[in-house]
Amino acid sequence: MSCSRCGKESTNLRICPHCFTAYPGAIRRSPADVVEGSSGVRAPVIGGVSRRRLPFWAVAGLGGIAVAAMVADLDVVPDGAPPVSVPSTLTVSPIEREAAVALLQSTRTQALVESQSDEMMVSYSAAAFPLDPAAQRQLVEAFVKADEMVEGRKRRIIFYNPAGRVFAQSDGVAGLAMRQP
Repeated sequence: MSCSRCGKESTNLRICPHCFTAYPGAIRRSPADVVEGSSGVRAPVIGGVSRRRLPFWAVAGLGGIAVAAMVADLDVVPDGAPPVSVPSTLTVSPIEREAAVALLQSTRTQALVESQSDEMMVSYSAAAFPLDPAAQRQLVEAFVKADEMVEGRKRRIIFYNPAGRVFAQSDGVAGLAMRQP
């Protein structure tokens, strides 16, 4: 069929694929096929989304957001809730306490240690952060035990790797939890 507007040939019986002009006598399937102000041009399908598939994609998108929220690390303390602080059950000799104080002081020289009420955040630099997961666990366990010896209580401590991501967390209720990289 030859287009009356651009003069090009086409095998399409409804519209010209070059200029999108409707051929005379072409069958229109629904009002959704016509774009306003374009004198009968078939509306292009955008990204494969039709009216029938839109609810499916909306539900799939919301489901994906729900799954991502469940998988994400959402261990946020609600406003007004006190941080975890549990009395210690350790009996510490003066020599052990001095060793714990020395460990905490050496950690403060190698990492950024911030305290807020009953919480502590420890951010390790790249130079002081071990790459081996077993060594990371030993480092965290030693720090948690030393803090408990010095403070006389278990408190919430969050450990950050050099990239700024949480790699371990300790509190008096749940204990020590290491995160997968």
